[in-house]
Amino acid sequence: MRSVALFLFAIVAGCASAPRFADRPIVWEVDDRQNVPEIPKEKVFHPFLYMADIFLFERSTRALRLDDAEPATSTNALDEVPDSTWFTNRIGRRTMTPEEAAIGPNLRGDVRLPITVVSGKTGGGNPGFVAKDAEGRRYLVKFDTHDNPEMQTATNVIVNRILWTAGYAVPADQVFLFHRDDITLAADAKIKDAVGNKRAMTDADVDATLATAPQLSDGRYRATASELLEGKPIGGFVAEGTREDDPNDTIDHLLRRELRGLYALASWTNHTDMKEDNTLDMYVEEDGKHFVRHYLVDFGEALASHAAEKGRKEDGYEHFWDWRAQPLAFLALGLWKRRWEDLEPTPWLSVGMFEADVYEPDTFEPAYPWWPFMAADRADRYWGAKIVMRFDRSIVAAIVAEAKLSSLDAAAYLVDTLMKRREKIGRAWIESLTAFDALEIEDGQLCGVDLGIVHGLASQGVLESLDDDDDVRDEVEFASDGRACLGLPATPGYHVLRLRTRRDSVRRPVLQVHLRTDGAPRIVGVIRVEDDA
Repeated sequence: MRSVALFLFAIVAGCASAPRFADRPIVWEVDDRQNVPEIPKEKVFHPFLYMADIFLFERSTRALRLDDAEPATSTNALDEVPDSTWFTNRIGRRTMTPEEAAIGPNLRGDVRLPITVVSGKTGGGNPGFVAKDAEGRRYLVKFDTHDNPEMQTATNVIVNRILWTAGYAVPADQVFLFHRDDITLAADAKIKDAVGNKRAMTDADVDATLATAPQLSDGRYRATASELLEGKPIGGFVAEGTREDDPNDTIDHLLRRELRGLYALASWTNHTDMKEDNTLDMYVEEDGKHFVRHYLVDFGEALASHAAEKGRKEDGYEHFWDWRAQPLAFLALGLWKRRWEDLEPTPWLSVGMFEADVYEPDTFEPAYPWWPFMAADRADRYWGAKIVMRFDRSIVAAIVAEAKLSSLDAAAYLVDTLMKRREKIGRAWIESLTAFDALEIEDGQLCGVDLGIVHGLASQGVLESLDDDDDVRDEVEFASDGRACLGLPATPGYHVLRLRTRRDSVRRPVLQVHLRTDGAPRIVGVIRVEDDA
């Protein structure tokens, strides 16, 4: 009977349509590495102006503009993100081993002791310094606080590895241990005083920095070493607009799927500190060409670490100044209890108030408004959620192990919590759409898998094919592994298949798959959510 149904579907399905997608190979790499002979101007970050802008001036302007929602434009015809200087498909397009995810960008190995301090650290909230190791590699070295030993160093490395595995450019960060005797001071080392003037750095300055950090029982110090990136730093990238003096930067950052879909990963890891000075553009040279590569940096306040250090239980649930929640709380005179108010610290000082019970993916709020997150639509969040769901327990455990936490229970808690939040993300953003994915033409049929079944979010479902009046003209049950196939239209030409999944009586939004059947059948485009197109 199934073969008869497929035969009938092949006769009547898929009315010819006006082409929306060009008949050409799918783009999986963008050539945004064209030579930029002149170094773009460095963008200086002014924190007070930035905060006034995102919380007041630009926030007010955006509210008054009433902008229409626009879909991301940095995607290919399959609604995926190609490789570029912004993003490299890793766990999404190939098999990733736990060992590879754990190493991440740290391909050159461990810090080689002793280290030589070459300058004091500027910027950021944690003490540290810039040092080079025995092989001459330069690192930004940062420490934990006495109140929360291991927390920021562990958090930074864990989220660093998650984002690298997902596909983002990040520095090579690692946790390392050393004795005071493993440090020397370069003769020309400099440090800035309280008013920003440089002076010679002394051993007393090194000791003062170390005094802010906890020591292990054997007298060693624990720190993160973030290897300085190759090239010339030219400041962070803006959340909206482009860098005008970079001819390769042609897509408004607000419309980049890789920045909008990052919301799913930020929500998963409670990366609340997403702002311009935690991004970094580097003017690099490769293969004789100069161009700009775009990095994410500094993740020590994720995993609710900032909430634990500063007592900000609301971190991840509200903006630092929240125009909705805080006035409502004031007017409620204490009668309105916000969801985060009953959160309690974990039993470990090395773990922030990171939890999975109160957490809901859609309500995640970074500490500071980040416009691409606010612009993220259902397709953007689905794309990010697909990446999150590819992190199985073995990969998450290998990444957490890189944090070198002294408590195995704390490490196990982080793994469990990440996995619980991962499932919630899948239910919020995979199960809410027609998650028919990994599409291919096989033996004259359109085949794919239901990601909800693949990831254990559901055990069964039906794939429906609709006509232009939303009437079901064919359907097929997904196999236990999530796979299903539908016959192709019999007539040659351009066709649009309108598909949706059904679980019991619940139907998901319509997915469009655009095909050409003249010659060898081929998929030329996908619209993930028809209603949002």
